[in-house]
Amino acid sequence: NDVSTSYAHCTRQGGFVVPIPLRADQPTGGYNFSVQTLDENSLTNFRFNVEEFIPDRIQAWVNGPDSLFQPGDTLHLPIEAAYYFGAPCDSHNYAINWRFRHQPMYSSAFEEFEFNRFSEEAEYIPGFEQDGILNQQGQDTVQYAIPEDLTGPGKLRGTADFTFFDNTGRTIY
Repeated sequence: NDVSTSYAHCTRQGGFVVPIPLRADQPTGGYNFSVQTLDENSLTNFRFNVEEFIPDRIQAWVNGPDSLFQPGDTLHLPIEAAYYFGAPCDSHNYAINWRFRHQPMYSSAFEEFEFNRFSEEAEYIPGFEQDGILNQQGQDTVQYAIPEDLTGPGKLRGTADFTFFDNTGRTIY
């Protein structure tokens, strides 16, 4: 079924603009957009989806420390999630994507020295994913033990990207 048919003339550069009218009650699902010449030769097609907008209903907090850690230390990250109307996210799932990368080293006291070579030679820690479930108060504490056997020079910067899920399994960030 055709939802809309429009005709447009190309500019000197070969471009054109065609608005795609979508009603507020437009059925959700996949639609095809087809560009054809006047003698119905197909130039291109692409598919797009019309989806219902569902605003986020959950707010999440991650209280990460802003300090340096040494090999053997354990990082503790308190996390919490609650619905905007106040109820805690009881037993909701979350996922964490941990990433580590070398941090270039600079010293204002020793500007004439080049420390970057040592940062590049530092040991590599692979990233990984971690899953968890919030308690009845919508809270948990994520822990990560920094490997004790890190011996390379330089600094590593760790990043934890959290994904929280609502009770239907839809992700909220």
